Amino acid sequence: MKKDKLIYWATTIVIGCSLLYSALLYLTNDEMKQGFVHLGFPNYFRIELAICQMIACWLLIMPSDNIYLKITVYAGLFFTFGSAAIAHACVGDSISTVLMPLFYVVLLLISLTFYAKLRILPTEQ
Repeated sequence: MKKDKLIYWATTIVIGCSLLYSALLYLTNDEMKQGFVHLGFPNYFRIELAICQMIACWLLIMPSDNIYLKITVYAGLFFTFGSAAIAHACVGDSISTVLMPLFYVVLLLISLTFYAKLRILPTEQ
């Protein structure tokens, strides 16, 4: 049980910190602004995505018994990271740039798996 909690919190905190850091960069870094232009997205999408990532981070890390809310956050992040990989692939970015969001999909799936083990599945005592 302790190992499951450790894996869950480690992956969840890595995802949460990455979400906050990227949201901050989306709002303040000129290179990130140019990255969104390179991908063909309008400027307002960058701001919207930053706000959504901050909210998702809070909901992901916040303790809650609302399983449906947590699953919705996981689904939203899954689509966000998956869409990022597709967007980078479509404009011909490097393979490492395409694979980075997929790395976060893997972390997300690990976090979700251990969330399910800890919260959703019945525990044996």
